Amino acid sequence: MSSLDELRATAHPIRLRLLSLLTGAAMSAAEAGRELGYSQATASYHLRVLERAGLVRVVETVRLRGGEAKRYRHESSAERFRFDDAQASASAGMTADAGAGAGAGAGEAGTATGASGANGAVRVRTVVPSRAASSAEDRAEYVEALIHELRRRNARRGDGPQVSTDAELWVAPETWRRVVRHIGDASALLHAAAKPPRTPGTRPVSMTAALFPLKRP
Repeated sequence: MSSLDELRATAHPIRLRLLSLLTGAAMSAAEAGRELGYSQATASYHLRVLERAGLVRVVETVRLRGGEAKRYRHESSAERFRFDDAQASASAGMTADAGAGAGAGAGEAGTATGASGANGAVRVRTVVPSRAASSAEDRAEYVEALIHELRRRNARRGDGPQVSTDAELWVAPETWRRVVRHIGDASALLHAAAKPPRTPGTRPVSMTAALFPLKRP
């Protein structure tokens, strides 16, 4: 699957919530639907979209109430962050010609979701020029889904360590690469540590990050 397919698959608040939920535990459509307050049919539809995009996979098949049910898991966001050298060079060239803009927030509320233009851990991606217009539309839908989720989680903001930041700055390419690597590592760390909902000794937290170079004004 291409990054554009992943972007389209995650451009929906329900699918963002499913990715977070299935980071900490494998669940069937029925189980995920009950946890998030959706019908089995709704959860099943969105899980199929995520599976086609390669963002979740079936990790086991179990018997539930006399039938068989597939349990899905989202694992890629917990993988160690890798900053591709070739794409890093291309990104550095673009950043050298442009301003670097970043906005990121993390607070102890909601479910854990990291985002990267598409799915969790931050990735640097290259878009084929002929698909750039479509990609821009899909990216706009993804941003709207992020905004929807951030509003929902903010209503549940709790006490404890938290940070929020917003910036539109001009920085050296190497500084930008370091920042992207650090946020990518933090996202992978958070996802790798995720547990099933309400596990003793845990609490719900939220992370939303969107880092990207800007076009020169």
